[in-house]
Amino acid sequence: MLRTPSRVAFLVAGLMLSTAALADTMVPSVNLFDPLSVKFKEGASAVAFLDKCVERLGQDKELVLKVSVHADERYGMLDNTYLAHERSKRLEKWLKRHGAKKKQLVFEAVGHTGVENTSTTAVVTFSFSDGGNVAWPGKG
Repeated sequence: MLRTPSRVAFLVAGLMLSTAALADTMVPSVNLFDPLSVKFKEGASAVAFLDKCVERLGQDKELVLKVSVHADERYGMLDNTYLAHERSKRLEKWLKRHGAKKKQLVFEAVGHTGVENTSTTAVVTFSFSDGGNVAWPGKG
């Protein structure tokens, strides 16, 4: 099967390979979640950002938001994958509760093992199907 650059970008977790992917919003996990937890950070920035994502989805019913949740704050692949999976479920629940439609949401949990906790491995990536993005409103 022939893969276009945009498909490759979605298949390679967390790597920004296509021009559309360059518009993705990468939010450090610490701006959305408490450390080693699925609990959302207390603060207006996280809620404001997620509200903007829901608003953008509401403007175009054909738009799809792919959310890739990366976690490497724990040691071991199973722990990391579990944490990423639980965080992705938490985000999905929040977005749907606030107006996003299930058909507009795609989630991916990416666990890392044996890597240092960095700005590219401990992030949540928000990718809109039209290549647009929603900017983070400020510091976490």
